Formats: sequence, structure tokens, C-alpha cells
Amino acid sequence: MSRRIKILQCTFSDCENETQQSQERRKEEGESGRMEIMAGKVERNQKQWREVRSSGISGVAKAVELVRVLADQSSNSVLDFQFLKSFNIKVNFSKAFIVKEFLWHPLILNWLKCNTDGAATVVPQRTACGGIFRDHTGKHHGSFSKFLGSGNAYWAELSGAILAIEIARQKNWTNLWLETDSKLVVLAFSKPDIVPWTLRNRWENVIHHTRSINFSITHIYRE
Repeated sequence: MSRRIKILQCTFSDCENETQQSQERRKEEGESGRMEIMAGKVERNQKQWREVRSSGISGVAKAVELVRVLADQSSNSVLDFQFLKSFNIKVNFSKAFIVKEFLWHPLILNWLKCNTDGAATVVPQRTACGGIFRDHTGKHHGSFSKFLGSGNAYWAELSGAILAIEIARQKNWTNLWLETDSKLVVLAFSKPDIVPWTLRNRWENVIHHTRSINFSITHIYRE
């Protein structure tokens, strides 16, 4: 009887040990599983943070680039100015237009005015010039246009002025006002050395003629 009791005690003790060991294994397995889950969550969070950080950096870079573009192309509005100043961005303001006043005056009685112009193309090289004569009432007294062949814009402008004076000489017009949009042509009347040698002879002839009549040369801005 006592032997059976001992055997039962041993069996019960073994069961308790096995139960305790199994509980410890399950506990260890549970701890390991929780650690793996925690590690997975940490890795997932770190990955998400890296993505958010990279997207945030790229977003900031895009915003900075946008602000720089706005600074280069900014208008003169107060809102744009305040927005750019909040980012400490130097603003490149557009230059103000220069306003000049021009007054039209009618011609003096018995004077003729000739407005000349020249044009040139690069490829192919082609030049032409033209002009129109009017009196103090605006009456048309004649006009001309001529194809000049190869050359440049300065050549065309000079040719227009030369032709205008030559026509005035042929028609015996002694009161001539010549107006051109080329400052170089106006300068050539006081500095004939800037005239190309191929036009120098004709230029000196018309200059000599202008000294024998009432003549005026002025510059006018393009429209």
C-alpha cells in the first residue's frame, strides 16, 4: 500500500514537473513571439519614418525651389512680397518702365518732311529701304521703296536717308526735314567716318547738298 502511494506521489510529482516545464516553454515561446512582434512593429515604424522623412525633405526642397522661382518671376503685388519675405527670400523686382513724353509739332510752312526706314534679314541676307514725303498739311508729295540686295540694317537705314536727299535734290526741294529711327544715321551726319566705304562717295555728295539748302535731321523712336 505504501509502495503504491509512493508510486502515485512520484507520478503526480512528474506530472507537476511536466506541467511546470510545459508552462515555462509556453511562456518562453510567448515571450519570443511577443519579441518578434515587437521587432516587426519597430522595423515597420522605422520604415514608415524613413519614408515620411524622405518625402518631407523632398517636399521642403520643392517648396524652396518654388519660392525661388516666385522670387525670380515675382510681380509687384504686396501679397507676393509678404510671402517671399516670410521665407527670407531676396526679391528680384521687375524694372519700372521709363516713360518719356513726345509732342508732335506740325511742319513749318513750305517745308517737306521725309520719314525713312530700312530693314534687313539675316538668312538670306536681304535689305530694303523706303520713305514718304509730306508737307505741313499732311499732304502726300511722294514716296519710295527700293530693294538693295545683300547687306545689313545699318546699310539699309543709310541708303534710305541717301535716297531721300537725292530725290529732294532732283525735285529742287530746298526745305527738307529728314526723320529716321536710326541713331547711327543721325550720328553719320556729324561723323561721316562711320559710313561704310561702299556708300562713302554718295554720302559725301548728299552731305554737300544739305549744306546748300534748309535741312534738318532728327531721330524718332519706333512705335
